[in-house]
Amino acid sequence: MVQQDEHRGASSDSMSSMNPDAADRFGRTGLWHAACANDVGALDALVDGDLTLSTLSLSLNRGDWSGETPLIAAASAGATAAVQWLLQHGADGRRTDQLGITALAAAKQRRRAEAAAVLETYAANQEVKLRRAVGLWNGLALRPCFDRWAGVLEAKRRTLENVIRRMRSREMSKSWARWRQYALERSRLRLIEEVLAERTQEQVIAGVWQRWVDFAHNRGATEDEEQQEDWADKVFVLRAVARDGLLLRYASAMLRAHKDVVMAAVAVDGVALRYARLRQNADKTVVLRAVTRTGLALEFASPTLQDDKDVALAAVTQDGFALRFVSDRLQRSDADIKRVARATVFAAVSKDPDALEHAPAALQVDREYVLLAVERNGLALRHAWGGLNGDPHVAMVAVAENGLALQYVSAELHADRGVVSEAVAENGLALAYASAALQGDVDVVLVAVRQCWKAILHASAEPRAERDVMLAAVQHGPALRFASPALRADAEVVGAAVGQDGLALQYTLGELEAQRYGVKELLFDKDIVQAALAQNGLALQYMPAELQADHGVVTEAVAENGLALAYASAALQGDVDVVLVAVRQCWKAILHASTEPRADRDVMLAAVSQYGLSLRFASPALRADAEVVGAAVEQDAAAARHATGAAA
Repeated sequence: MVQQDEHRGASSDSMSSMNPDAADRFGRTGLWHAACANDVGALDALVDGDLTLSTLSLSLNRGDWSGETPLIAAASAGATAAVQWLLQHGADGRRTDQLGITALAAAKQRRRAEAAAVLETYAANQEVKLRRAVGLWNGLALRPCFDRWAGVLEAKRRTLENVIRRMRSREMSKSWARWRQYALERSRLRLIEEVLAERTQEQVIAGVWQRWVDFAHNRGATEDEEQQEDWADKVFVLRAVARDGLLLRYASAMLRAHKDVVMAAVAVDGVALRYARLRQNADKTVVLRAVTRTGLALEFASPTLQDDKDVALAAVTQDGFALRFVSDRLQRSDADIKRVARATVFAAVSKDPDALEHAPAALQVDREYVLLAVERNGLALRHAWGGLNGDPHVAMVAVAENGLALQYVSAELHADRGVVSEAVAENGLALAYASAALQGDVDVVLVAVRQCWKAILHASAEPRAERDVMLAAVQHGPALRFASPALRADAEVVGAAVGQDGLALQYTLGELEAQRYGVKELLFDKDIVQAALAQNGLALQYMPAELQADHGVVTEAVAENGLALAYASAALQGDVDVVLVAVRQCWKAILHASTEPRADRDVMLAAVSQYGLSLRFASPALRADAEVVGAAVEQDAAAARHATGAAA
């Protein structure tokens, strides 16, 4: 829940609208803020209107950036009245934030006993209601009703189907004669095509058979019936492999050893070489055609041809990844093959660093090749072998391209100052992969934080106590929470933080902490207070009670954000001048004003001129005042229902 409290109380300009779903930059709606402040009046005002039950449910259960719903926020703050209101209006007590924490769990973590008791009672009541509902459903009272309802629905469904069927029948009957004639003609044509195809095949087979018989008689050879069928099938196999070379797998053993058939198959798909008989796998002409079509077909060539330079060069030219099937002798000694393979595989790795994982082992341990790969994509270093991830130059090139490649270097280089500095300069978050010693090195951490303030999360205690490091980090205000106690009491560091985000004031040291560390408390520092309020008036909630009762401080806060009036003292919530400034900035500030300002004409005129229905918060006298009511009705005619007396 620490992260969820980081921006508690934040707001945006959209808070000035009456839309309960309008949210600030942290995704927190007006309902969320009102629930935190335990302001039931504000909650009533926000849901006033013609909201449907479904819309209201969505608004009540909408979470902020961390998934914290208004109910969870109210439970965390101990806002018991707001918790009861939210549950009564349909908030879901089972919802969780991104950490899986429910409203009940949040209340127990924060030791909000009253809120926890309300939520436990709600959970118990929901369980009882659920059991009763299940009992009723399973009882005899609802079963017959359900059966009758199901029967009615089934009858309506059948009636609708019959209507649709009759409509389709009428439409089809109009063109049935034409359709029947077309179908008969189509069937007749198909029959003619089949007869012609059969006659053509019979003529081809007869011609092949006659040539074979003549050949056998002339040579005086006799062949058995199986061989004669194989020869007769050759024509059909050739047709098949001309369409898909891999169909060679279904040919007979005799045809898979026939050169013409195998050549036709590998010309379409080189991988068809895997189905050829061994005699063809050792035929250089066949294998050359296969690897020219598909380089990886080299896997199915004979060992002799895998050691043949012409065949190997043709394979790696078509696909550099075929290098893995080249003989060890050629991989070690032939520069041409390695050069061609490197070029083709490099083209693949430049598009996808994971391609290096599938590259031949000879390239994964090739320093020159790995250097080329990591120049294009530093993360390719993860697939380098042979100790190349421990090579300082290779590692330097990789982290210069992508600092996060630091996670893939060897353990020794995690502690190398030069490599780590280069990595964090490219991506500050790479500090997470540096050695513990370098995570405590002020210079390295400073470089990382300047690149990305979140790097401070991975720094050790010493850099967090360094002024230059934290000044760089607090350019994102909430980073002040990670500074050392001494720097959280340093005027320069705190001033820079609250200048970026006024709510960072919550991370400065309070009175007791300042006394413990022997430093000055900054919550009364005039410059710090002014800088925080100028950036976000809601920073008033983190100031001491003395400042929340200071007329000048509160006026400055509500001038920046009228809702800051919620954190002013009771006396100033009744001060007409302060409330007038707040209401002029945001009409909703009237929700936090006491009785006296609501009876002031100027205050209510400022409120109703922005939102007419705020007339409901005026005193009885002003709700009967013609000028105030007129201004409200002019802004929203529906405000007339809140007028009383003659003005109504």
